[in-house]
Amino acid sequence: MVPVVWMQAVMGSCKLVYVDVGANKGDSLMDFAHSRPDQHIRTLLNAALPDWHPTTTCVFALEANPRWTPTLRNVSRMLAPDVHSVSILYETAAVEGETWQPVVLHDNGRGDSVGASVVARAGSKHSRSVLGVNFVDWLLGATTPDVPVVVRMDVEGSEYSLLPCIASSGVGARRRLYIGIEWHRYLKAEV
Repeated sequence: MVPVVWMQAVMGSCKLVYVDVGANKGDSLMDFAHSRPDQHIRTLLNAALPDWHPTTTCVFALEANPRWTPTLRNVSRMLAPDVHSVSILYETAAVEGETWQPVVLHDNGRGDSVGASVVARAGSKHSRSVLGVNFVDWLLGATTPDVPVVVRMDVEGSEYSLLPCIASSGVGARRRLYIGIEWHRYLKAEV
């Protein structure tokens, strides 16, 4: 867990915050650090801060799937020289419920890069418990009102529960928040 006091101290010198929720193996983090984000994220970055640059950005990431923890540790080390700061919450899922609670994660078990979901049914041989953090509370604690926040969200179907929570929380009125989402329509029915 990253102490809120440290996060806010670092935030004071950042011009932008980039949050990758569902970072998977870190490809999108590396693309951001090398100024090559996907076009929809680039559009958000330019809207949030037209002169954005990785070296003036505080980068945060959350990834629930333990499969990617060793890889993300390496990505964190590689990102450090290219961004203002980097903090990755390993084996942690963004949720709409109580802060710092265990949640059930379902890995598809195929061994490919397709992720894991907290919306899948518990009890399969590929399910396990990981840490869940209330994303709204985390955003409010980790960011400051004067710094724009760009969120890249790829949470394997959990967007259908996270987005209503974000919208109804009022966090958008307290933060300059820009959210890019990868939709998982095939999982919508499970939420």
